[in-house]
Amino acid sequence: MSKLSESSIIDNLKIDDMILSILKQLADNFISIFSELKPTDKSEKKVLLFSFIYFAVIAILFLISVGNNSLVELMGYDTYSYIDGDNPRLSLFKVLKWEIKHPLFCLLYTPVLALSKLVGFLGIDIHWYLFILFSSAIMSFCLMLLFKILRQLNVSLFNSYLMTLFFGSFSYVILLSVQAESFLLVLFFTLLFLVITLKKKTNIYTDNLFFFLLVGTTSTNSLKILASDFILEKRFIKSVKRFLVSLPLFAIVFVFTSLGMFYRHFIMHLNWHDAIISDVLAYTLTTINKFTLFWVNFLSEPLLFHSTTGVIYGEETIKMAEYSSGFYQPALAFIYLMVVLSVILNRKEVISKIGIAFIGIDLLIHFGIGYGVNEAQLFSAHWFFFIPILLGLLVTKLTNKYLKTTVQLGIGTITILFFIHNLYCFINSLIW
Repeated sequence: MSKLSESSIIDNLKIDDMILSILKQLADNFISIFSELKPTDKSEKKVLLFSFIYFAVIAILFLISVGNNSLVELMGYDTYSYIDGDNPRLSLFKVLKWEIKHPLFCLLYTPVLALSKLVGFLGIDIHWYLFILFSSAIMSFCLMLLFKILRQLNVSLFNSYLMTLFFGSFSYVILLSVQAESFLLVLFFTLLFLVITLKKKTNIYTDNLFFFLLVGTTSTNSLKILASDFILEKRFIKSVKRFLVSLPLFAIVFVFTSLGMFYRHFIMHLNWHDAIISDVLAYTLTTINKFTLFWVNFLSEPLLFHSTTGVIYGEETIKMAEYSSGFYQPALAFIYLMVVLSVILNRKEVISKIGIAFIGIDLLIHFGIGYGVNEAQLFSAHWFFFIPILLGLLVTKLTNKYLKTTVQLGIGTITILFFIHNLYCFINSLIW
């Protein structure tokens, strides 16, 4: 054998070893990330257990209703069209055809899709149960991850319980717990991202994994990852470098889904412009009263349902009727006033900076560009988890005993109010 051939073989072996090493590192870091889903103490176990019970009851009520209701498009979410009907949009085949707004969304739902198909071959149709219970489980883990974040930020055990309960009372937490949607996955992956970031366990492999998970679910998350890199690295060159080295995994997988653009152009005969961004442009509005939508749709509805019978998607939901009680608006105003106060007092905290950046990017996308502005409430899962986090920081920061107790009592009272109102609206809409 010639020296040239031996050298070529050695080089190939080195490349193979390097690829195997990278894959092993990715696998190890993937396991490390998702090991955060395992409760580490009794308090986390309690939060997870009660969350499972809470969302399981909501899921059962919803699934009972589905049997008698052909229009289950709750508040504009696309669960029904994704997984039911003669031509469900959520399928691996449609990823390649670029027929959904979030092509990698289907890929991330692969385990549930595969199990649904397997059971379907046996003549058993339980796909609704699989998807909804999967979503309920994901939301349960979201509450535990939020609790973890609060504890990592040195929020007391009592206040961490309080803020987690408060988040669980939100209208769109209840709603998303029974949705097969990209928004739920964004909430889940973002909370995981914050847990790993706060623990300072990030590296090139975790960065690649989170870029794939977050941007694969919603493309605008690329801006949030870039913003996070700037906040964490503090220097322009290092931030850009970190962002660029987090791209490869996503880029490799995206190549396969990008085949859908060619399908839309050559098979469906769409021009290149429409093949790539027609859905985005169709969902972008600029001539609309954004100031009203900012308070009503973006800030109020995700926390507190407006309609007592209009959670099922319809004209009543689109118009966002006035709240039935005069107490609701002051309660919401109190919450957001406390959030602003927390941002001011905790402006140097990394989590506060990331929260401001994430919310600012959403405001730019929806109220600057106008993307989805008429349904801004649907995107609340991208940012509203920062509300209990910032409130937890606020209560921890307050040193005056009476002021702290007043804020705690206010949040506790509002939590009870939200639970009663939102669960009533949700259940009443299902049986309406």
